[in-house]
Amino acid sequence: MDTAANQLARVLMQRGVGAGQSVAVAIPHGPYRRMALRAIFAASAQPVVVQPQWSAAETTDALAAVAAGLTISRVRHTLPDTMSWLPLDHPAVKSRCLHASGDPITLVERLAG
Repeated sequence: MDTAANQLARVLMQRGVGAGQSVAVAIPHGPYRRMALRAIFAASAQPVVVQPQWSAAETTDALAAVAAGLTISRVRHTLPDTMSWLPLDHPAVKSRCLHASGDPITLVERLAG
């Protein structure tokens, strides 16, 4: 899981996510959610966990200051289009992650973000 989380962290960092920024997580409990949270922390960012029971207004308010969003395909259609979402189970996103290094994120990488 560390390798996959580091790969995803690099994808997030390539999208401009860095220290102190918030990343939305709209993923049910399970392996994808654990990987997403580890990747966010590896990128020195802050997770904002979107709850399915939230109203559209609550979700929109929570996402106002979010730099990126992580989800899975079966949840994506329930989320607002006000930001860019990365569905972790989508083949294109999986491919981007597989092409990123799985090595631990270095301090130099974190500071460059």
